[in-house]
Amino acid sequence: MRNRERVLNLSLALFNQQGIAHVSTLQITTELEISPGNLYYHFRNKEDIAKALVQEFDQAVSRMRSEFSHQVNTLDDYPAFLLSLMTLLAQYRFVLRDLETLVLGEPDLKRCFGHLYNSLKALNQAMFDHLNHLDALSIEKEDQRFLADNSLMIAIGWINQLSMVNNTDEHTLILRQGVSRLVALVQPYLKLT
Repeated sequence: MRNRERVLNLSLALFNQQGIAHVSTLQITTELEISPGNLYYHFRNKEDIAKALVQEFDQAVSRMRSEFSHQVNTLDDYPAFLLSLMTLLAQYRFVLRDLETLVLGEPDLKRCFGHLYNSLKALNQAMFDHLNHLDALSIEKEDQRFLADNSLMIAIGWINQLSMVNNTDEHTLILRQGVSRLVALVQPYLKLT
């Protein structure tokens, strides 16, 4: 694995565990056993690393958006897709948790996060549009927009609970509980068959 990928992988783990404000480039270089110059060859600073990770996250969200209509053919497929989305959010949870640290004073990061947030909103809206297309929902267009926004806020809030636990089994449980909450949010709008 190349040093750039190693830096990104370790930084992602450290940012998720400790928060971006508590991780330094010195810590990253020490743990990777590389020189600071080697890190600076790829990234000028910690913010550049965070920006690259936000862009990775955004690309993954875009891929999920294009895959949703292929992976969800019935309403029964919806919870499994939600679990994969929640898993992705958990993988990059520092972005959602450390938002203020990421965007204050960093216009590039703020722009990247804005793009990511719009991608997440578009994915959520596309999911509900597709469920409507499958004739699984009975909902007005305006209410559907609110439902999409509310489900995104719940998902982001739910992911932040992962910061409270260190156990992988608990992470899985929290993700599954989050999916249950998201499904329950949609429940009143489901068409009875």
